Amino acid sequence: MSERTIIIIVSSCSTIISIAFSLLLTSLKNKAELKKIQSELERSYSQSLFNKRIEHYPELYNLLDGYLKIIQYKKQTMENLQEFREKVDEWSSKYSLFFTKSTVILNTYLRRYLNLLLNPATPPEALTQHSDYLNKIINFYEGSLRAELALYDTKPVIELKEIEGVYQFIRDKMAELRNDYPVLQNQ
Repeated sequence: MSERTIIIIVSSCSTIISIAFSLLLTSLKNKAELKKIQSELERSYSQSLFNKRIEHYPELYNLLDGYLKIIQYKKQTMENLQEFREKVDEWSSKYSLFFTKSTVILNTYLRRYLNLLLNPATPPEALTQHSDYLNKIINFYEGSLRAELALYDTKPVIELKEIEGVYQFIRDKMAELRNDYPVLQNQ
């Protein structure tokens, strides 16, 4: 082989290696940029979803909490249960697509439970008999909404060791009230 041929071969190999290395670097750089763009899109999507939840969940939470108060004050009627179900159905039709899977399931079960309670074949006393269960279901639902809004991850205003004292104070005052007024014993 002549010296010129060797130089051409070495030069060609160097060029091929350089091009291959350049293509490899470009490919790695493009993958890194693509991964960064994908990560930014996921973060943007998550933020948009969270913002939609912040915008719409308080309305549902107010519906749920409002009906809990009706249960607590023993003001339940078939009419206000029907109204509650209609409002939950209406809200769900508009915004339930923002739910996580577990909240979709809770929403479905609540609505089915309400349908059973409102079924014409259900005796009227079932509403009173099942008010504690409905209360629990609604509490679970509210908890699910709070979790989706990351409200459980925020620090309380009062330290946890101090809050027990607050709870105990309230329990003591409620016991005093019941002791002072025997008619409240079962309340």
